[in-house]
Amino acid sequence: MTNSFESDIPRVFNPKDLGSTLKEVAQEHLQGEHQSIVSRWFHSNKDADLFIWSDTNGNVIKQQVTFFGQVVEWNRLEGLKTGLIIEEDDRRRSSTADLIQFDVKPQAQAVHQAIDLIQHVVSLSENERAGLQLNFKKFVGDLGLPESMANEWWGLNLPRPKRTNEALGLWASMKAIIKRFFS
Repeated sequence: MTNSFESDIPRVFNPKDLGSTLKEVAQEHLQGEHQSIVSRWFHSNKDADLFIWSDTNGNVIKQQVTFFGQVVEWNRLEGLKTGLIIEEDDRRRSSTADLIQFDVKPQAQAVHQAIDLIQHVVSLSENERAGLQLNFKKFVGDLGLPESMANEWWGLNLPRPKRTNEALGLWASMKAIIKRFFS
């Protein structure tokens, strides 16, 4: 006997199925000291997210894909990174926070999966998909600015767009149900 939510959980990585379900759910304009940044969030109820941070000219500064607990991130300063999402339980605030533990060196399999996934994001234009895929193929930073200048210009930790209740994925909903059950 299977629960109704089990049919929504993919059994294997299917980039076409996963990528085609990513839809843009939030967009924010952030004002830095020297420049404005546009932050976009694409979400799938199948445990996948895509975040894109761009300058006012549309140049991507940072991008991040998360799927099934994996993270593939590229930014102009540090280049390509892969890692895992680690959930940290904060009992003082009775909430959980996701932390990212990056790998020592990028994992090729995760990068290839992210590139395949982006190919199928129908919410992006063909040019946007191609640009994001190309960024993930870069294994070194390409900005050429000193780190302090880049941090001052764009900010070291660009915030993700704020999540809304309607956009919470299956995993987040399950965590909330389990948390209420044990409270």
